[in-house]
Amino acid sequence: MVKDVKCALAVFVKAPRVGEVKTRLVPPLTDVEARGLYEAFLKDISERLKSLPHDIDIHIFYTPDDNAAIAELSAIFKGYQSFIPQIGLTLGDRLTAAFEHLFNDGYANIAIIGSDSPDLPVEYIEEAFFRLTSTSAEIVLGPAKDGGYYLVAMGKRHYSIFEGINWSTSSVLSETIERAKADGLEVTLLREWYDVDTSEDLKSLIDVNDARHSTSFISTSFIRGSAIDGKL
Repeated sequence: MVKDVKCALAVFVKAPRVGEVKTRLVPPLTDVEARGLYEAFLKDISERLKSLPHDIDIHIFYTPDDNAAIAELSAIFKGYQSFIPQIGLTLGDRLTAAFEHLFNDGYANIAIIGSDSPDLPVEYIEEAFFRLTSTSAEIVLGPAKDGGYYLVAMGKRHYSIFEGINWSTSSVLSETIERAKADGLEVTLLREWYDVDTSEDLKSLIDVNDARHSTSFISTSFIRGSAIDGKL
């Protein structure tokens, strides 16, 4: 990082509740299994982010906005002090609100990630901040294999990139890039990674060594056998 430049990473998470997380994996998973899998994702993310440089402040943006959610998430993100509720109806609204909150807190460079990539290399996150501080990039995006993005970062309030986007579709990344370019913003892309949203995505985690909670959950449930047998 550049000395004296305040950097923040926002992590968008949900409280791990039955019937409210990883619903696209139900079926073949049950609601209870989907909840267990997502909790494992959060544990892996919590552990991985602790290896980031200390000059990157980490903030957990959560939903739903209730005290029980803070208690549930605090038990997973141990040692993290900042829990902030997500605000807004659409993902674009929530991203805008999170960026605005952190800019108002004095941060100069901000990145946001989700919680569907438990083995996302922390080097990718570090690279996002490097590009904001050391290149002419105004928007940094981490392309996801499903056509969305696993990370978005910026150093100024360029919220127009979240307007008019067809969220939860395979065109999110391309639409965002087009929107940024229409506004004359320079966009740079990180290396591609994947979100775990579907049964096919789940297979990618079976033998991953960098997401021990997730792979352990898979190996101790019916999920691994189902994947190997082609039922997933």
